[in-house]
Amino acid sequence: MTIATVTTLASPSSPIKSVKQASLMFEGLCTITQSLLQFHRPSLGGRFHLLVPLMQRLLACLFLPSSRDAGTINRFKHPVWLDPVNAPLTVKHAQKFSRLLENLCNPPQLNVAGSRGKTAELVDETRKARMHVSQHAPHILHYYCTLILNGKLGEGMRDALTPGMWAIIDVAEIGADDSRGVKALSSSMGNADRAVLRGIWEDWRRFGGAWKG
Repeated sequence: MTIATVTTLASPSSPIKSVKQASLMFEGLCTITQSLLQFHRPSLGGRFHLLVPLMQRLLACLFLPSSRDAGTINRFKHPVWLDPVNAPLTVKHAQKFSRLLENLCNPPQLNVAGSRGKTAELVDETRKARMHVSQHAPHILHYYCTLILNGKLGEGMRDALTPGMWAIIDVAEIGADDSRGVKALSSSMGNADRAVLRGIWEDWRRFGGAWKG
């Protein structure tokens, strides 16, 4: 199954209109994406930008719109098979998605290298892979800040997503300068989004972060 197919299944244009358990559908999409990252990362090559819409669609599934305003609802673009009001996703789904983000940002060395090479070579390949991810992952964090402003999460779900968001900050700060990293992301945001990002970053900094933008 391709990235484009999984993205479509998690979007309003999904050909699947109803399922018995939306929770299982969401878990299945996360599992497929996890497999793509874990076993087929080398074959993704320079197509990591295709993962951003997929991650954003899965992330939006975890949120409820904060109002019934058409503009607000449209931001979430939930798939038809998901009923976030009457059958919302839960903490375990947020945890599963957070692990997905951690896997995206912290590729296993052997899967990156594709062979049992020397340790130094594996470390170098892992760093290269993370540098590539760092170009795209901040878009997911930006979208998360927008969803926080316009939506609601169930009890405990924001805490469950925190490790994944911190993983994005970690990878974004690799080789960062004024044109890259969290500082660059902040400069591209509006005031409201930036305030949300600041709160996430301040929590992350307590665990060793260094950005001072």
